[in-house]
Amino acid sequence: TSLLEECVDFNKGCFQGQEVLARVKSHGAPTKAIVGLTMVIEKNFQLDSNASIILNNTEIGWIKSFCSSEFLGKNIAIALMKRDFREPGKELNVEINNRSVNASVVLLPFYKAPSAMTQAKSLYDKALSLYTSDDKLNEAVEMLKEAISLNPLYEDAYESLGVILSKNDSLDEAIEIMQHLSEINPDSIMAHTNLSVFYLEKGWKEKAEEEKAISTTIAMLKAAREAKNKEELEKEKEQKRKETEERLSMFEQVLEIDPEDFLANYGKGSCLVELESYKSAIPYLARALELKDSHTVAYLDLAKAYIAESFYQEAEETLSKGISTASRQGNLEPLKKMQLLMDDLKQLSSKELILSNVHSIDKWEYIKYRQLRSLINDLNFETPDYYSISAIAEHPLGA
Repeated sequence: TSLLEECVDFNKGCFQGQEVLARVKSHGAPTKAIVGLTMVIEKNFQLDSNASIILNNTEIGWIKSFCSSEFLGKNIAIALMKRDFREPGKELNVEINNRSVNASVVLLPFYKAPSAMTQAKSLYDKALSLYTSDDKLNEAVEMLKEAISLNPLYEDAYESLGVILSKNDSLDEAIEIMQHLSEINPDSIMAHTNLSVFYLEKGWKEKAEEEKAISTTIAMLKAAREAKNKEELEKEKEQKRKETEERLSMFEQVLEIDPEDFLANYGKGSCLVELESYKSAIPYLARALELKDSHTVAYLDLAKAYIAESFYQEAEETLSKGISTASRQGNLEPLKKMQLLMDDLKQLSSKELILSNVHSIDKWEYIKYRQLRSLINDLNFETPDYYSISAIAEHPLGA
């Protein structure tokens, strides 16, 4: 049901499965759903399976399983909760087994292990932070080797490991690392550039010149490919922009006839977000939600516009309402997206520490990356390193 509003048009005529989808829409979200609860309770206090959860003398849910998690440092339970009480982050002072319990609603699972790529990136960052300390180079080397074991295709880790090994008087091992990287990716500029430097240090001038020539050729071919790809990307972007502007024009025509039309207000607002006219999009998306406050996707688009304009408080209020609405309706897909956006927003609105080291992308590009990463993690795929250091000039260690 989470994709109904985004993907299904109930006004376009008959289509296969329309009757079933219409019933789903009319019935709305299930009256009960499984959620997670974290609880503050007395030590050694046990909750029975199917124990009733009572709020103000009203039964609002039932405990299905319970345990104390040493790993999370919390008491956790899986509960079947009624629709109005399953909003993530909702604090409940309830009664279970005739005892008062403070409980918080959370999305399942309680904990999602970081992907191998995420762990590798963390080790890589720690190793680079140790690079400036000569007495910690061995520790940095071990971290990079562990990062490579987690992600054998992590090119940045190979590059950094080779440079640190050469600085640590392990030139032969550094050469082996760069040779292995050149086998993994024959088009790696850094692999051939570093090999040229290392060979020169060994006194192998001919080999050094050969690797230098290879790296120069690869760099020229890469520049040509990037220029061509950039041109094609610009064409696609321009085509998409024209299509968006055409849709925008259609919505504007409808609004001239009926300024209170929900779809036209939402449509114009979403088009303006696509065109990066965030400030102009805000009043139309806000009006759309005034006309139909159950449209969860509109909350998401409005929050994007607020964040792009640095209106963090307004964005947080919008996301809170959207999360509550999506939770009641059982729309898990927009709920997860808004929850992820809320998590990022809390970091952005504090000191914007995350963005302080981000180059060549704006705030919204970063947030889109986080959403993509979350989706890939959900599908158990590895996320590519978005901030991969591919240019020699940008490499933190140098060759």
